Amino acid sequence: MPESLRLTRGGPLHLGVNYRLHYGYDFANSDLSVANPNRLARVHADFAELARHEARILRWFLWNDGRTVMSHSGPLTWNRSALRAGLDAAAEHGLSVLLVLLDHTFCFAEERDGSLVKQGFGLWIKEEERFARLLEELLQPAIAEAGAHAAVMGFEFINEPEMAMRRRGWWLGPQTGVGCEKVPPAWQLTLTEMRTRMRSVAALVHRVGKQFSVGSMSSRWVGQWEEVLDPAADFLNFHYYGEAHERDLNAMIETRILPLAERIAIGFGEFYPCGARVVPPSRARSPWPDHTLSDFFRASQRYRLQLAMPWVWNPGSCDPGQIPMEEWAAHTGLD
Repeated sequence: MPESLRLTRGGPLHLGVNYRLHYGYDFANSDLSVANPNRLARVHADFAELARHEARILRWFLWNDGRTVMSHSGPLTWNRSALRAGLDAAAEHGLSVLLVLLDHTFCFAEERDGSLVKQGFGLWIKEEERFARLLEELLQPAIAEAGAHAAVMGFEFINEPEMAMRRRGWWLGPQTGVGCEKVPPAWQLTLTEMRTRMRSVAALVHRVGKQFSVGSMSSRWVGQWEEVLDPAADFLNFHYYGEAHERDLNAMIETRILPLAERIAIGFGEFYPCGARVVPPSRARSPWPDHTLSDFFRASQRYRLQLAMPWVWNPGSCDPGQIPMEEWAAHTGLD
């Protein structure tokens, strides 16, 4: 089984996608997981298509909002066979996996679907004693097991960590979007607390010889996480959603990203690939920038970034449509 790739500062651009089958269930104790042969067959079909289009990286969420792996009393058992099946499939198609352990929804106020508890686990990151248990009973075993797999290139601790944090003026102005009202105030982390949690996870990731990354929700905050990473071993990724402060794609990269790129590998971890053709429902009230998939790919190439990954394969009703693979093929020169 070939080894996964590694992103390096100044290295080549790699294309990839954010991937999912069903939010929260891809690696769950459920028939919706990839342990189900029918679901696994779909994964193989997806991966074959991505490999044909020269994609190299999958950014794949492991436990999302904690459903099926958390209870009020702590971590539950997790589906190792589903994880192995998914990683084996990626390796078979020559894809490297960036595993995102948790989504920021893990910290949102609890929701229920019958007996299923979704979200509501923010104290397991906020409180040191609970976080120590989360690390020992859930995160460390998963990092050790997945980290031994050749398909895994690295790990993120929590997607868009800013969403689980306090709103603070020093994040470049009042009410900048850092933090989320869905996270109870007592659960919101300070910058110092989040960096401390990240360092604990990064140490485990480095122990298994993999790369640690942070997927920041914006180009304006991604630099806050540089000090958590080892520039010789890790990389940053930032997300783009066309906010007013970053409508000019080139200016955003030149002023905020290129200074970081002088010190660490970096690239787009998420972006909406259809421009104004498909506007997510939550964004319909504001003008939407018309940046296409090709615009992001060309900008990544022009500025010598290491990563470009659109959101999202298998989109849901709140997502910005299918990734336009015909446009992708034109960019990469496929017939």
